[in-house]
Amino acid sequence: MVVLKTRNLILSFRKKISEGAPLAKTFRDEEQNFPVIMVRMIAVGEKTGKLDQILEELGQFYRKETEQSLQTISNLIATILMFVIACLVPLRA
Repeated sequence: MVVLKTRNLILSFRKKISEGAPLAKTFRDEEQNFPVIMVRMIAVGEKTGKLDQILEELGQFYRKETEQSLQTISNLIATILMFVIACLVPLRA
């Protein structure tokens, strides 16, 4: 389901951009699928001629955010496992 939605989104972007639509407008048309701040930053990047810098900064930001989320999930899983093991050890004794 997610793969199909992503594929359709990419095809939509490809079509609009190949027809000459600005990147910011293409993102704005699909705003429900992207963070509003991201869409606005892309628009600013296009207007100021610094789209490459904006995209690099967005990439770094979301990479860090993803790493932090994965670390949080990993820590949570480790804590749950320790709790489960701590509950099971007395049962074996």
